[in-house]
Amino acid sequence: MQVLVVGDVILDIYQSGEIHRVSPEAPVPVIVHVKESYRAGGAANVAVNLSSLGLKTTLVGIVGRDNEGDRIKNIVSQHQVDFLDWVSESSPTISKTRIIGNSKHIARIDVEESFEQEAVHLYQKVKDFTPSYLVLSDYNKGSLKDIQSYITNFQSRGIKVLVDPKREISIYRGAWLIKPNKNEFIKYVGAFGSFEELVDKARHCIQKYDIAHMLITLGSEGMMYVHRDFHHFYQANSQRVVDITGAGDMVMVGLVYGLSKGYDLSKSIQIAKQLAEYSVSQLGTYVIKPSDISKFI
Repeated sequence: MQVLVVGDVILDIYQSGEIHRVSPEAPVPVIVHVKESYRAGGAANVAVNLSSLGLKTTLVGIVGRDNEGDRIKNIVSQHQVDFLDWVSESSPTISKTRIIGNSKHIARIDVEESFEQEAVHLYQKVKDFTPSYLVLSDYNKGSLKDIQSYITNFQSRGIKVLVDPKREISIYRGAWLIKPNKNEFIKYVGAFGSFEELVDKARHCIQKYDIAHMLITLGSEGMMYVHRDFHHFYQANSQRVVDITGAGDMVMVGLVYGLSKGYDLSKSIQIAKQLAEYSVSQLGTYVIKPSDISKFI
């Protein structure tokens, strides 16, 4: 069972410290730096988690020729992910530096430039691959400029394509499953006043763009699954939320893991929901362990 993950690779940087006073120079907290840590983000986060759960995983993405790119390579290598990278000579590795004070987010510093010019190289690397599943992790950073080529090619060969979208729904025409969050859905499809209206809007997209399945994540409310002929609401379990970073990635991980184990889509969504709920109880992007997932199956 092999999973191919293609998309925007991000280095998550955490600078953590303690706050004891306010700066005399401006009304901002003074953080006494304690530690800095590095984690896989974006498509790399999906790949690392799938590999941690025992799935043979290949990651394809773009990094810069810089220290951040080297760190991403080391992280995914440590998790036994096969990384087919394209190194940009002109743009830096995408990174998100989160400033944490007293275990709470204070600020985030992003470094990014579009990788649209290099995107074609990724498709050429993997266009003839035959994985069991293809995950397209689209953070709209340019790595998946040719996303329709992936969907058309792999779906035509019977390979299920699952997409985490950040752009217009029409871009993902023909995908087996797309997983927008509530804000993304509203931005591109329109606001809804009830779950019935949500389902109607989702079903319209499904029929118009030939998408087999849509799973809309609704944060603390839960998830809504929509198919041409039926739908189902998965209510969230109430719990303490520490950090929502990477929750959407974990939903995708749970879906692919469940399907790879032979579960139907309904059971796989249940697994995805529980993994996402568990991940938000942790600070920062979290790598799930087999011992964690055993609690949910």
